[in-house]
Amino acid sequence: MLKFAKSQPDLRFPEFRLDWEELRVGNYIDEFRGRSSDNNEYQMLTSSNRGLMKQEEYYGQNRITEKDNTGFNIIPPGYITYRSRSDNRTFTFNINDLGITGVISTYYPVFSIKHGSNRFFVEYFNYHQHYLGKYSVGTSQQVLSLNELREIKLRIPERAEQQKIAAFLSAVDEKIRQLTRKKKLLLKYKNGVMQQIFSQKIRFKDDKENDFPDWEESRLGAVGQIIGGGTPETDKKEYWGGNIPWFTPTEIKSKFVDKSLRTLTELGLRKSSATLLPKGTLLLSSRATVGDVGIALNECCTNQGFQSIIVNDQNANEFIYYWLTNNRKELLRRSNGSTFLEISKSEISKIPILLPSEPEQSIIAKFLSSIDNKIELVNGQLEGTKAFKEGLMQQMFV
Repeated sequence: MLKFAKSQPDLRFPEFRLDWEELRVGNYIDEFRGRSSDNNEYQMLTSSNRGLMKQEEYYGQNRITEKDNTGFNIIPPGYITYRSRSDNRTFTFNINDLGITGVISTYYPVFSIKHGSNRFFVEYFNYHQHYLGKYSVGTSQQVLSLNELREIKLRIPERAEQQKIAAFLSAVDEKIRQLTRKKKLLLKYKNGVMQQIFSQKIRFKDDKENDFPDWEESRLGAVGQIIGGGTPETDKKEYWGGNIPWFTPTEIKSKFVDKSLRTLTELGLRKSSATLLPKGTLLLSSRATVGDVGIALNECCTNQGFQSIIVNDQNANEFIYYWLTNNRKELLRRSNGSTFLEISKSEISKIPILLPSEPEQSIIAKFLSSIDNKIELVNGQLEGTKAFKEGLMQQMFV
């Protein structure tokens, strides 16, 4: 059983003073036992870490056909559900705030909270999901049934305080939804603009409003030098822990890359097939995960899972970066391998590319970078709001 270090949270609304009471969760649960019977009578829903969603929005399609859409648990608006089976003893709770009655797998119990706030309990269960997971049973897969959930004890405030907390957190959730939607729209706009730019449906002009020259056909190998990476012997301590960043493909998750998880010494660099790459090099992953690309902010090297591009003076490295992100499917199409996909240096070199003049490349890169800056700003606000909510919950819950 959870040992509560305190009987009330650190942060409370001033009108509430009663200690939170340790109570059995089952005192509040009101189970809903409806099952679907008619084909396609209800919308198929999916519970995810993004909340309860229509199945076609989550998967891009309905994975359950209309003919099979029977015998599922019905979930009315406002009711709570969670997947009762887990591989890691964590159980995420969601509320049906879609405004429609839906159906969901029978692995998902459906219930409401009597004499309390559904929204509060969803937030509170999710805050304590690792603790709730301790009550699950099973070996390869853990199960937390509704009956097991009923027997768990938590410290719970009076209903009025539940509602006040739920309303406050809902306002924060709305801000998160707005920022998430704004980020999604900016990403959609960026992808659409990139398609138009690289198909030349959008063209730019120079400072004197003159047209730039026509784009010229070339090959990716002509935009710069393509260089692979290498790994020194891992059991040689003198090769590791120096000042030279050494990247692996899993570390390329943003436009600009700076610090790596591991570093090489000068000796380690000399004793491997890795090459010291200059600042501005495009670090292009070529193995397992093909097509991730980042721009090196400092001199660095990589393991053998890269075919990095040192862009020449006739081209703008940020333009080539955006071209690569827009044409990742072409990199994947040219990859092969049974255990994992890989694209070779020679295959990358042969990829055709239409190149504008370097001045137009720079303008295009600056334009797309301005969109990226807006996306980063919104993303920072989004992550900050999520962290703010997490901090609130740590203070508003026991």
